[in-house]
Amino acid sequence: EPIYCGMCITDPTNNNSEGRVPSGTTQKVVKLSLERKCECCGSAASFSQNRPTGTEANEAGRLLPPLIETSNDYDSVRDLIHEIKLARHKSTQDIFRKHSFVGVVHKDFSAIQFSTKLLLINHSHFLENLFYQLAIRKFGEMGTLQFGNSLPLAPLIQSALRTMEIERDEAWDEANVVSDIITLLVEKAQMLEEYFRIVIDNGGNLHGIPNLLEGYTPLPSMISKFIILLATETNWSDERLCFESIARQVAKLYCALPTEAGKLTDEAANTLRLKLYPAMRAYLIPSHAVGSNKIIQVASLEELYKTFERC
Repeated sequence: EPIYCGMCITDPTNNNSEGRVPSGTTQKVVKLSLERKCECCGSAASFSQNRPTGTEANEAGRLLPPLIETSNDYDSVRDLIHEIKLARHKSTQDIFRKHSFVGVVHKDFSAIQFSTKLLLINHSHFLENLFYQLAIRKFGEMGTLQFGNSLPLAPLIQSALRTMEIERDEAWDEANVVSDIITLLVEKAQMLEEYFRIVIDNGGNLHGIPNLLEGYTPLPSMISKFIILLATETNWSDERLCFESIARQVAKLYCALPTEAGKLTDEAANTLRLKLYPAMRAYLIPSHAVGSNKIIQVASLEELYKTFERC
């Protein structure tokens, strides 16, 4: 009986699967081996059987739901989604789908094995891309991470202003800056909540942020900077640029991982391995090839064989 991985069943960007995976195929979660691979892409990763079509298992054994793209038909949103898919680099997507995680080597880089190659991946870059893509592809239809207690914007903004490098001239007035930012975000609150689940009330309190990935919560310490950048780095005058720039600020909030003495904490490294790499396997549409400074080949078995043959 042929078997198929969830990605090949559901992902319309996977050209190899077109016409090869029978419609309605459903499978239960089992561990594939070298002897039992996906009929379509050859992956030996976990796949789903007797589960809803398209579910993927992360390394902790929990199922990742299939990504259901937004039904929103704004031309600007459809253009942004098309742009993401048009930039897809298929061989790099294969790497993310079929890799084995090796370990974290730097706060921004981790090592993975793909086939006979050892690669360094700039996970910070690809995580930012992942969360930007999720914010756009789930536009207006993601869940909300509701706070137990609302967060007043004024102290958040004041805290960020004190830590960020911002040009201040003689006319600088922090109270006016804080007031202007709150006024702007309250004015845009309806749109922010409807499309990005950023929930701000008329009194200038933050009640929630988008839930882009089940089981993963961004760093609370990044929220104050997020509020500042949301207000100041968003292009509010052009619809397409507005949606894109908001999504990019959400992505920056989400991709930040906790560090200690310049290294990822143990908890962050586990989160990267157990939640974020599986999410990239399931959802990321990458656009960079091996050889760029985002994916660096460290070694390959073939090259090692050649070296040994010369010895």
